[in-house]
Amino acid sequence: MDLLNFEWADGPVETMESLSKAGKSEEEIEKFAVDENLSEIERARLLLTKGFNVQKIAILVALPVLFRESEAVEQLFPILMNSLPTYDTEVQVVGGNSLAQVAQSQNILSSRHLDQLAPLVSSLLKSRNTDVIHAWTEVFNESVELMGLETVKKHYVPAAVALGDVSRAVSSRLAGVSMIGKLAKVLDRKSFMEKLLQRAVALCQDTDLDVRRVMCSQLPAICKAVVPDPVQDKIVDEILELTRDEEADVKLAAVELLLAVVDVLPGDIVTTKILPVAQKLFDEPPEPLHATLALHFGSFIHKLCTQLPSFDPEPFMLFYKSLSERQDAELRRLCAYNFPGLLQSLSPRHYPSLLHSIHLHLATDSVLIVKKTIAATFHEVARMLGPDKSSKYLKEIFLHLMQDENSEVADSLMANVDVILENFKSTDVAEATQCFHDLLPAFVRYCAVLDKKNWRKALQFLQRIHAFPEYFGSEVMHDSVLPHLVRNMQSAAQPVKLEAGKVLISCLRKNHISIKRKDVSLRLVNDFGRCRSCLQRLLFLSLTPSLAEAFSRQLFRDSFADCVLELSTDSVANVRRQFCVVLPQLRKVFRTNVDTDRLERLSQSLNALLGDADRDVRMAAENASAILNSESFWAPSLLAREEAEDRHKMEEEDNLVKLERKEQEEHKKRQIDEMALQARYDYMASQNPPLGRGRGLPSKVAVGRATSVRSAVKQNTLPKPVEPSKPAPFVRLPSKPTPGLAPLPKVAVSSQLAKLPSATPAVPSPLSTSSSVAARTKPVGAVPAKSPVASSISRTAALPPVPAALATSPVLKATATSSKARMATGTGLRH
Repeated sequence: MDLLNFEWADGPVETMESLSKAGKSEEEIEKFAVDENLSEIERARLLLTKGFNVQKIAILVALPVLFRESEAVEQLFPILMNSLPTYDTEVQVVGGNSLAQVAQSQNILSSRHLDQLAPLVSSLLKSRNTDVIHAWTEVFNESVELMGLETVKKHYVPAAVALGDVSRAVSSRLAGVSMIGKLAKVLDRKSFMEKLLQRAVALCQDTDLDVRRVMCSQLPAICKAVVPDPVQDKIVDEILELTRDEEADVKLAAVELLLAVVDVLPGDIVTTKILPVAQKLFDEPPEPLHATLALHFGSFIHKLCTQLPSFDPEPFMLFYKSLSERQDAELRRLCAYNFPGLLQSLSPRHYPSLLHSIHLHLATDSVLIVKKTIAATFHEVARMLGPDKSSKYLKEIFLHLMQDENSEVADSLMANVDVILENFKSTDVAEATQCFHDLLPAFVRYCAVLDKKNWRKALQFLQRIHAFPEYFGSEVMHDSVLPHLVRNMQSAAQPVKLEAGKVLISCLRKNHISIKRKDVSLRLVNDFGRCRSCLQRLLFLSLTPSLAEAFSRQLFRDSFADCVLELSTDSVANVRRQFCVVLPQLRKVFRTNVDTDRLERLSQSLNALLGDADRDVRMAAENASAILNSESFWAPSLLAREEAEDRHKMEEEDNLVKLERKEQEEHKKRQIDEMALQARYDYMASQNPPLGRGRGLPSKVAVGRATSVRSAVKQNTLPKPVEPSKPAPFVRLPSKPTPGLAPLPKVAVSSQLAKLPSATPAVPSPLSTSSSVAARTKPVGAVPAKSPVASSISRTAALPPVPAALATSPVLKATATSSKARMATGTGLRH
């Protein structure tokens, strides 16, 4: 152990030869020479007592390392306690810095050593050298909490009171301020109030601005020490007095103090004394305080909301909104930084009314750092708002950030994309589906430029999108995201390739469309497992454990096992070595009584690899053989757990098949419903033909009626049409004339119907059901002169001919066809 070879000094080590070359005399060299046979501890003792300053400094610098041995502590610590007060100031400064590091370790010095250290610290703090005071103040700060309470009261409390006296130098009073703040955390309330409170109040009114400024940083600890007690009003008055200080630095520190002690003081004092002053500061903030108020605004509002349940934040929100619209970009960045804390303070119910407009304004800021801050805190806002509010209010902001021209904004957003997507999944299924449908193009664009980015950022993004299939449909993932994953597997950096492959496997596992699932599986086998590039074959083998873990053994055997076995005889040694790595996991996939052929091939491959010409391949094969022959590999508990996991995977795959069948059945049902709806619409349109007056053109009334029918069909509010009345039963006529009745004239009905024009539209009948039944019960061929059919025929014959331009109209053709059908079936009457 050669610790004290002066390598601990600030400069390089000077050997005897270098000293000689530098022109050192023999006498000077002899003065610094030390017996080389001395141990490190003996040499340290010698140099601390009789060495020169440079040698003492070297020992003191090495003190944290030397004190790792308890023997060194026991021998060197008493020497330090006796010698440090007599050393020069530069040595005392180095000694203070080293002992502060030793005390920081907390397990080097015992309580006995700490009790010996306290008198030394209190004596050196009385020095008039500023550097010495500063160094040994650090020793005090690191050791005071480790010491006993009696030791602290005996040595440190008097030292703090003496250092804070107004007659002492500014450096001494600053050390006293620091000691009082630290002692406020250690002493009990009674001891502190009796011995140090008066000195603390006096230092708040010190004539030096640095003392008052530093005192502001110690007052939160002092407030905790005296609250609750009537004397707390005196401390609050001093705080308010400091906020009115004429020095800008003191006033700035006092405002920070005011915002920090809100959660320490009682609620009545905050309401009566602190809140009015704070309200005035935020209503009319001085220009130098804008940055401070913006920095602490979130924590201040959070403390007020916690301390005062009836606190109204709206007056303070006016200041926050004004800051978000300032020209200074740093103020807007601080507003963005405080936004999550402010939302947490106000609760999500205030977001739509108070915060949404500010959030959107900051997200569309023109300065990059502001947008990056909003993007970096976006996931926190989404988590606090929850799925329903996030999908409603944050989607627009998310799309703005993703579409920003600077890619750093999207990078900051994608760093927590998994949390964001989780909180965009609304409980309303339709709303969640629409939300993810709107977000998909932004993700696709980001995936498209992954290969142009830093590969570490691409890797970070891919590690967070394994849950994509839970939010986007299988077809969408296959058509939009998987091509980018395959491209990254083919051309990106190796870590990105591997992670892209794992994401693709996650998507493949959740894909319930069997055709697309088979397509991706074949592509993995053909484009990677059987690719001409050995790097792609290596990637396929590296993904084999992930494939075996994601799918059931049966699916893996059917889709990937044969391709993996083929790679055991690959021409590239690295591929064969990688096969040996995955061989134990491949063995778990095959069943003894089912896959006898594959097991035989695997055994032959292993035997061949054990005798491979490449040394690395042989070592990997030997390692695989050792794993297969180990008892832990075939442990019954492990096998039982793996069997249970395999059954669970098979259940998941069966559920995917059932889901696909269910979707197919629902798709068929929707098609049938649409066809039925279309038929119903066609029927109602035929019952309400959109023909106009005069020349057969659609009138406004007819068009309006057709439009209302269409809208009623879409909304499924259309009333069911009245069924036509059933025809009267057929009455067979007697074969002989009935006595008393004249014989019926033989009139051919076909000759009468032949006179009807083919394009005659159906005329609604005013007859009731009873009259139509009576008409149908008359003898065949009897056409009354006043019958509706006769009047219809006469009116039709009197119509003018259809113009040639309209003769081919689809409306007229459809109307004519339906009219002929109704006339032939007798259903053309209007009901």
